[in-house]
Amino acid sequence: MSFTQAELKNLTSLLTRKGRRRQMQYLADGVRLLEEALRHDVMPLALYYSKTKLTTRGQRLLDNFAKTGVKIEAIPSKFIAKLSEARTPQGIVGHFPLPEKSLQQLLSGRHRNILVCDQVADPGNLGTLLRSALAFDFRLVILTGGSVEPYSPKVVRSTVGALFGLQIAVAEPEELVTFVKKNDITTIASTPTGETAKVLTAKIRSSSRRMLLVGSEASGLSDQLKEIADLTLRIDHSRNVESLNAAVAGSIIMNQIYTVTSRK
Repeated sequence: MSFTQAELKNLTSLLTRKGRRRQMQYLADGVRLLEEALRHDVMPLALYYSKTKLTTRGQRLLDNFAKTGVKIEAIPSKFIAKLSEARTPQGIVGHFPLPEKSLQQLLSGRHRNILVCDQVADPGNLGTLLRSALAFDFRLVILTGGSVEPYSPKVVRSTVGALFGLQIAVAEPEELVTFVKKNDITTIASTPTGETAKVLTAKIRSSSRRMLLVGSEASGLSDQLKEIADLTLRIDHSRNVESLNAAVAGSIIMNQIYTVTSRK
């Protein structure tokens, strides 16, 4: 059966927020992204590829997915281009279901490190934070306050596949405040005026569960989340710059927490 215009329309709608919400599905394109999906055992509903665009590396990836029983279909390269927002599509697109676990299910897990991204609206910043979260063992990420949608094409692409190794949820600040008050968890806020990681090492190391709160570069953390911070942590840097990019600051702090706690 050939790929139809109706199927193309259905899939291209997933490039929009409305389409993703309605179908509870999203797209991820590119060889490296899909290699990470396979590595983390996150299986797509289907893979679509162009015979004329696929590289040797892409063909090898396709063969590995074929062993899992995933639906694989060749479609014209012009259709592949319509399913990708990349400047140079790599000839392969994955069609994935959105994760179905609720916030409460995720919070009930015993995650030792949780990253909260509050009001992080820039796709590149969120993508960088998600990559760093996976690198430094913050396996649960919660987005609040109008943060950019994590499964939008720009964010998915900027994570370079890291989102396949994470659990991601969206929450209202009130939900997080309630969770923190009911659980034994140390909340750490990234602020320009806090203490350094060196000063707070003992407190960070002694905590059994940690939640790092990172706000946007423009407005920082919301007042609600500032109020629940047990510790405030800053990054020392020269006066040559006024402040660090939110993604850079959050990544440095995650590394500091990882370094301190991994020595136990």
